Amino acid sequence: MARSILLTMSIAALAVLPAAQALAGPITVDGRVLASESYYSWTVDTNQNDGNGDPIQTTIYLAQDARTFDVYAAVVLSADRVDNSYGKNQVGWPGNNHNFDKLLKSDKAQFVFKDNGSTVLDATMDFLFETPKGGGVYSSGWGNKSSSPRDDKVDSSVAVGNVANIEQAASSLDYDLNTVIGGDYTAKNSKGQTQDYTVDSPITNGSDTYAGSDVSDWVFEVVYEFQVAGTMFNELIIDQNGFRKNWSFVVAGLHASPYKTGCDKNLIPGAPTGTPTPPGGIVPTGSVVPLPSGVWVGMLLLAGLGIMRIRRRRLSASRN
Repeated sequence: MARSILLTMSIAALAVLPAAQALAGPITVDGRVLASESYYSWTVDTNQNDGNGDPIQTTIYLAQDARTFDVYAAVVLSADRVDNSYGKNQVGWPGNNHNFDKLLKSDKAQFVFKDNGSTVLDATMDFLFETPKGGGVYSSGWGNKSSSPRDDKVDSSVAVGNVANIEQAASSLDYDLNTVIGGDYTAKNSKGQTQDYTVDSPITNGSDTYAGSDVSDWVFEVVYEFQVAGTMFNELIIDQNGFRKNWSFVVAGLHASPYKTGCDKNLIPGAPTGTPTPPGGIVPTGSVVPLPSGVWVGMLLLAGLGIMRIRRRRLSASRN
């Protein structure tokens, strides 16, 4: 009889529980934003217009690990503004004035997290730098974390916060050079020709794609991506409804020099507010991570056993 009651209680309790949710797709900080990654996104207008008089748009991506509270952020610039094509294979640049050094020497992005209006992190990320200076190796992010700002080789800084809390960072051109090309910046293509990718970007197949080429994974768009340690937040700051409590995030500036469209080298996107676009078919990391169904069942069985013991004690006491 007791077993029947316990089983009935467990089934009834399970019936009112929400359906188990699938965990989010993992995020790899590599300078790309993939559809399989669990980012929320906002497409926002900026302070400048394109050649048609419409606001230049930028897409901002954010996600949070519900276990560690680590925050992942990325921003993807419109290819109407700037892109990773340069040299003789540049696409759509007025006056063919876009060379590799332009991306290397000044392009950067400033990111700011605030809690109830108080700045928690104000950090500027370098799109690409050479390390060591003159050493012929290219990277992105915050360079050597031994000081802040580091040195004159890197266009990055941390005005508020601790640079050590920025756990990872990568830009799309960093990915192109060190993953797609494999760090061999003068690699040979399928035709046996040697190409210097610090001079010319690959030839596109169409206006902005490299499909079917030797470097089909080359990212055309300018992307900044980074990860911040959860110890800076110690709580969930974002979920499927947007920012929680009084948290906010802004991209305070996107420096591109030169630029295809607009009126100034420093582009300022609007703040991501309101309900974001969720990842397609993926439960974001910002959602509360549910306990596995087996754990729920075990907890319910223990609860049922506890109730049965209490009833038995009461019956025993009443008889005495």
